[in-house]
Amino acid sequence: MNLPRKILAGAIFALLPLTGAFACNTDAWNGGPAGAPVADDPDVLVGTNGPETTAVLRYSGKCGLRAANGGGSFVTDNSPAGDGGGGTPYRARFYVYTGYSAAAKVFRATDADGGAGNELLSVTYNPGASFTIAGPGGASANIPGILANKWYTVEIKYQTGTTLDAWVRGGGTADEQTASTAVVNGAGVQSISLGHIDAVAGNGNISVDEFDSSRGPNRIGSLLRGDAAGSGGGAPDNKCDANDASAMISEFFVLATAQPQFSLAPGQPDCNEDGAMDANDLSCLITRFFAEVGNQQPCGGA
Repeated sequence: MNLPRKILAGAIFALLPLTGAFACNTDAWNGGPAGAPVADDPDVLVGTNGPETTAVLRYSGKCGLRAANGGGSFVTDNSPAGDGGGGTPYRARFYVYTGYSAAAKVFRATDADGGAGNELLSVTYNPGASFTIAGPGGASANIPGILANKWYTVEIKYQTGTTLDAWVRGGGTADEQTASTAVVNGAGVQSISLGHIDAVAGNGNISVDEFDSSRGPNRIGSLLRGDAAGSGGGAPDNKCDANDASAMISEFFVLATAQPQFSLAPGQPDCNEDGAMDANDLSCLITRFFAEVGNQQPCGGA
């Protein structure tokens, strides 16, 4: 059986029984953090998250992971066990906010635990231009048209003896770009790192969220933007309706007016994927709601 393994990058929560608030941490990353990345939510209120560190962009859930300015700041997972080196593929999907002014490697997979050994795969953000996906033997593919200061989802599939495939979607559109390298041959994946892998000087921060990996036969896929919450403000329900609008408005009051009696959305409130929560996201949600009519996809598509 192909069993998925899911780790939400920077969005690992522990319920605090005394306060009812959530704490963000990187404890689930069994390879640990390097370079002091920060896991936190997008507000600065102790009442919604304790202990409070600083405001960190997130795509889904309560928290995201911010790599330190200047690079060399990331988390590592040693869960893969040779995936992609034989009969099963290695698949990874994550979100990255393109807020950095220099080329930054945001994902790396190696053939030894702890990020040691040989680098098998990498994803590099080229500011306001593209993502470069690289594999063994110098194989690479480029996905252009990437805007600065936007959330993008990146998914890759690696299996020795086949092409290295990548899918990218974001920037507030449903359009997905794909790219493939030449056939690659390499060892299986033993470890991955996510954040700002290389220490490169630049302005801004690299923020990542919602890492998911699998050895299954099917794509992981992206989350439904605008699906901020389900009934009663609960978990996202894969559709657009008034519950999502209510969750967006509640989060707006948290971020804009510092009122902790309101709450952050549990899903994906940043409908236009610009890293901010404002009226533009409500407008985006309404547009997607009407696009749902006659559309096979929920909420007007991806």
